[in-house]
Amino acid sequence: MIRTLLILLTLPFILLSQNNSSEYKYLDNRIKSIQIKNIQSIEELYSKIIKNNYTDEEKVYVIGKFIVENIKYGKRARKPINCVNTKEGVCQDYSELFKALCDIAQIECYIVTGNGKNSSTDIGFYNSNHAWNIIKINGEYKIYDLTWAAGYVSQDVFEKRFNPFYFNSSPERFILNHFPDDSKWQLLDNPMSMQEFISLPYFDSDFLNSDITNFSLKEGVVKSDKLKITFESKENFTSASLFRWDLHSYGQASGKKIKLTKNRNKYTIEVNEEINGAFRCSITLWKEDNESVSVDFKQVTSNFRIPKPKEWDLDDPYSLISPYYYAFHQLDTDLFRRLNKRNSIPKINNITNAKALYKSLKDWYGDYRNYYVNDRDGNIYFPVNNFKIVLRRSADGYVFKEIKKDILKKGSIGFRVKEVEKFFGIKEDGYFDEELVNFVKSFQKKNNLKPDGIIGDNTLKYMGK
Repeated sequence: MIRTLLILLTLPFILLSQNNSSEYKYLDNRIKSIQIKNIQSIEELYSKIIKNNYTDEEKVYVIGKFIVENIKYGKRARKPINCVNTKEGVCQDYSELFKALCDIAQIECYIVTGNGKNSSTDIGFYNSNHAWNIIKINGEYKIYDLTWAAGYVSQDVFEKRFNPFYFNSSPERFILNHFPDDSKWQLLDNPMSMQEFISLPYFDSDFLNSDITNFSLKEGVVKSDKLKITFESKENFTSASLFRWDLHSYGQASGKKIKLTKNRNKYTIEVNEEINGAFRCSITLWKEDNESVSVDFKQVTSNFRIPKPKEWDLDDPYSLISPYYYAFHQLDTDLFRRLNKRNSIPKINNITNAKALYKSLKDWYGDYRNYYVNDRDGNIYFPVNNFKIVLRRSADGYVFKEIKKDILKKGSIGFRVKEVEKFFGIKEDGYFDEELVNFVKSFQKKNNLKPDGIIGDNTLKYMGK
């Protein structure tokens, strides 16, 4: 992973900054002057915004810029024409509208789905939650994320601000906060693995659009009290600030000045954390004109111990996530009994799959996704490392029912996928890719099982798992 990131952040900046939005600024006034109301079809819209004498490059610019100027992030539109007339949509709508207009222009365009990493909370987790586009002009692929180019959401309100980084982005830097479900759309000679991606720090678009190279912070989780970061840049950074939150605290945070030294084009940042804990951190580098770039990461101090939960509400599933993580991380029978006063199990490790879940939480430092899922049987569950901690509704509130193993298939990621990779003697990156699918199919054929590449209870039985 270190080798991959070194390559991405040490390439000369001239190769990374491929954005061409400034080249077509002469089209901006016309784009802003276009008035649309009650459009009946995408073809009608196309005829209003595209002139016959436009080149393919100009068409792409006008289509993309028109969308980011006129569509705000909001409710799902579901159809391109709805997106146009309501003037709002989600990432899938931005992508579908862009493709619909490119199709009319006969410009090859694809919708790509994957993970968009947009804060330090995403470090260590994968969620295919985003969509963007790749077009092909003159035999060359180009990346466009119109959703992120249009602006950003702050406190549930969409703030319109054009971000040129996401128009014709460099594949080498785009991959640092966008991971496609299909690795071919990385457009890299040496694709990054999913595990490498989720382990990265979060770099904001201003950082990615800067000339910073040789950035030494490679991991998104720093387990140390002290941190030293070095990098190179021709830009004049004058100071640095550290903003910090507890892992599951949100809202504003007061920044503190941290040491930044400069020797020609080489910079050094030093962080000495005196408070014990696990934190989400953001380092902001400031320029003389008050512009800035930021990198986010998580920090766990050397003497930090996960505090034992003391309070929860059995009627509030969100308040139960941390206690159940902790109970199975520590195999804490006392805490489990307090959560389930009517449960007669003598020890928590007697629960089916409890020891396997405990093993998967070996390196847990208190982080988790703050959500739960409703299942078809009326229960809820917390997804944890390819397991499900299932709770049922009772007169007392939500109480423990069972730990279930996920069905593993292409796209799965986590601890149990690593266990399967170990079984087959291949690289243990925790991602169920096409290579693992083929190993599973071969194993299933040898054991007269349905060769579907999916690992359920029957395949697990033959694997001795």
